[in-house]
Amino acid sequence: MGTLSLADSSQKIGAYEVLGDPIAAGGLGRVYKVRSAEGKICAAKVLAKEFLKDRKKKERFCSEYHILSRLHSPRIVKAVDLVQERGLCSIILEYVDGVELTQLLKAAPFPEEVALHLVMEISLAFQECHKHQLFHRDLKPENILISTKGQVKLIDFGVAKDQEISRTLQGTVLGTLEYMAPEQIERTSHEVDQRADLYALGVLTYEMLSRRLPIRIGTNDSIIKVLEKKNKHKIPQGKIGSQVLENFCSILTHPDPEERPQNIEEVIDFIRKYKKSTTLKSSFKDWLAGYWESESEKKSKKVPGPDPKPVQNDLPPPAKERKSPYQWLLFWLPACLMFLYALSYSTPFLKKILGKLAPLLEQVRSFFHLLLFFFS
Repeated sequence: MGTLSLADSSQKIGAYEVLGDPIAAGGLGRVYKVRSAEGKICAAKVLAKEFLKDRKKKERFCSEYHILSRLHSPRIVKAVDLVQERGLCSIILEYVDGVELTQLLKAAPFPEEVALHLVMEISLAFQECHKHQLFHRDLKPENILISTKGQVKLIDFGVAKDQEISRTLQGTVLGTLEYMAPEQIERTSHEVDQRADLYALGVLTYEMLSRRLPIRIGTNDSIIKVLEKKNKHKIPQGKIGSQVLENFCSILTHPDPEERPQNIEEVIDFIRKYKKSTTLKSSFKDWLAGYWESESEKKSKKVPGPDPKPVQNDLPPPAKERKSPYQWLLFWLPACLMFLYALSYSTPFLKKILGKLAPLLEQVRSFFHLLLFFFS
């Protein structure tokens, strides 16, 4: 890992100026806030140095840019540019000023309207993905951004699967276990498709409404143990106020994909019938305004502590300015000439020693006299 301080204003990612230390970190790299030549603020996702020579990881990293370039939705973060230079691979993305859903979950359980608004926004983002036969496969709170204006953005398509071009190795498990569908882990005859995204959405919905995961996975649990827990399909009862929503979460997290809704449109239709979209949106905005206000009060009351340790960066150091091999002449040539000029005045004393050099020194002295006359 590099140790260069990003306070150095000369630090660049292609044509983008880096604005400080990393703002986020993930499994494959780190994210920096950058500014384009036109002054637009963006986010640069940079592949970690240790993965630059790993062809498969680099291919999966770059595939996110190509996937995002195909998607056009206000609920999905936009791809801006792909920068590939010597010692650097970076995806330039739309910058979202806000927080991860993880941060908001500290205030869970959410009111029904707030949770359902978020579920609706995520579902509409999935609708755009699934329309292009793209499956996210890694929905979790860290991959949902909430802007300060209340926009919901789906991010991190590094594990996404294109149904036509699969970039996942056979037998490789990619994703976050708590939110992964059994078929993603087990690799059964069931195809990993849009229904895996619906499973993760069910887990997230339950978490927002109850402030707990439907299935607890221990750090020492084996894959077999995880599958056993998921295949039991018995989410805790009575943790959500509404029996209808409890059933909704239960159906979405069914271990058999055939028993889940078969497409995201079914989820969207259910929410629209259950609550009006306008009610959901206004309730969410009011709740979010109260959340920002409470967070502002907490910050004002917070006792200042030591600055957090900065995240190490993965950017190559700025290229050093190459010095011309003739630059030494700018110093040594005038110095030698001045020495010879001074020495030329002592030729009567050094006449016997300098011998044949005396005429040359006289010419040097005459040359300097001429220069002094010219510039005086």
